[in-house]
Amino acid sequence: MILKAIEKVHEGQFWLDQMYIKRLLHSLFNKNIEKNNVHNIHEKIGINRLIPREISIFLTMVDNAGIPAKVVASKLKISQSTLRDRLTSIYKKLDINNKSQLYSYVQEHNRK
Repeated sequence: MILKAIEKVHEGQFWLDQMYIKRLLHSLFNKNIEKNNVHNIHEKIGINRLIPREISIFLTMVDNAGIPAKVVASKLKISQSTLRDRLTSIYKKLDINNKSQLYSYVQEHNRK
């Protein structure tokens, strides 16, 4: 795990423990948002540009931060390639490039 962290940091990425990321994102995302109020979520973080399936994938990714794409795809009952395609579409609509930026996007928009 330490070697993987070193490799990722050397590549210019940041590395945090999976459980820490999950707890952090979960608390940031749900801090001021009622779970059943999807309209507030849309307004809060600007995901109104996404179609319903993309919103589902977006929320699943946030709830499962740090979990491998293979596991997330399984939870969504889609293939890894479908997940990758949907994430590409989500990233384009949100003007981001990867999962790290997705999590940063949630954190940034949750402060507003």
